[in-house]
Amino acid sequence: VFHNDGYFVIRDEYSKELGTGKVPFTLNLAAIYKQIYALAVHPSKNCIAMQVGLNQLNLLFLKEKQAEEVKLTFPKAKKILGFSFVFGDDFNFFVATNTQIDLYDVSLSKQRAKAVKTLWFTVAEGHAELYYDSLANIAVICDTQKGCVYPYFLNLYKSKHSKGKAIQ
Repeated sequence: VFHNDGYFVIRDEYSKELGTGKVPFTLNLAAIYKQIYALAVHPSKNCIAMQVGLNQLNLLFLKEKQAEEVKLTFPKAKKILGFSFVFGDDFNFFVATNTQIDLYDVSLSKQRAKAVKTLWFTVAEGHAELYYDSLANIAVICDTQKGCVYPYFLNLYKSKHSKGKAIQ
């Protein structure tokens, strides 16, 4: 994925010398989407997550010049704080909005995203910020109004210890 002239562009890995790819191609995402706020690429480079609205994400599953699209909308949220592909046992993608953290199992072979768990939280509107540590799979929701943070240990989502105590 390249950012070229203000647009995100997908270009297939192609090298005649190295024998990668069969035919070079370019897909201009701006021709399909009016605006892309943020973008994350799966480590396999076969799936792209794009924020295309304040509360909407699209997953693009890429396969030989074709793309299958899966839309994820968050009607109760006013804003997506962040999202990323992650390393977890039961999930490999998370989305944090101003009201919740959703964990997903994104299947590249089936080209779908299955919701695994939703972790709800309450922070005054406009005062939630996200910090994410990818090595430890910890999402920290910062309440800028109260001046405290709430750690979420994503790998412990099945237990009551997934939400840590507020730190002020």
